[in-house]
Amino acid sequence: MPSGRKYFLLARGNAINLAGGDGNPIEIMDLGLALQTLSLEFIATRSDA
Repeated sequence: MPSGRKYFLLARGNAINLAGGDGNPIEIMDLGLALQTLSLEFIATRSDA
């Protein structure tokens, strides 16, 4: 780089957790979806949220 900084490219620039490994475990994805669903329910049912 012109500024002298170095950049290291991992997994050919793809998302490292998907290209460099097995991706996200299904348990973590389930937890994330459940949290998003509960958050939407909270927002939808509370008038002051």
